[in-house]
Amino acid sequence: MKKIFGIGLSRTGSSSLAEALTILGYRAVHFPADPATQSEYFQFFTDPSDTLRLSVLDRYDAVTDTPLGCVYRQLDRAYPGSKFILTVRDKESWLRSCELWWHRSVVPFMEHDQRVGPFMELAGKVTYGSAYFDAALFSRAFDAHMIGVLSYFSGRDQDLLVLNICDGGGWDELAPFLGEPVPRVPFPHLNEMVPDLG
Repeated sequence: MKKIFGIGLSRTGSSSLAEALTILGYRAVHFPADPATQSEYFQFFTDPSDTLRLSVLDRYDAVTDTPLGCVYRQLDRAYPGSKFILTVRDKESWLRSCELWWHRSVVPFMEHDQRVGPFMELAGKVTYGSAYFDAALFSRAFDAHMIGVLSYFSGRDQDLLVLNICDGGGWDELAPFLGEPVPRVPFPHLNEMVPDLG
């Protein structure tokens, strides 16, 4: 069954993308961290395979946020014909946003929330090489992710949309890519009230 995957990194508009997909009528979830999803990810990263099926997709049409960006190849094989959306932003502003976000939200969750904290730690390690913000590691991960995704989907413009929500991208790119009419409401920007958090 066709699905929609938001495979952009943290702080690239993944929350806004999930809300936009909801407005378009899709059942979308941002950073699912239910026990089944956590278990499936932990099992996959312990013993990787060529495909990855997530049970959360029995209930949802679309998923966004890490560690999804690490498994787009396996998801592409498990859900043929699906759509992939790579949300992007300027790297320097992204690094500043990540540093703030990790300090304000991620680290407190990892250190004090026994339900979600270990999963957030896993997501950071597999995506960036560290559960804690490290500018050099994050910068390398950013570059490698861009190169990897664009190379993998080369020649498959119908399957991959590169969307810069932080720089004004929105309905005019997203709706046609999904074969949907452009909504008559503004494109959502869920974190625009949070300084420099994208």
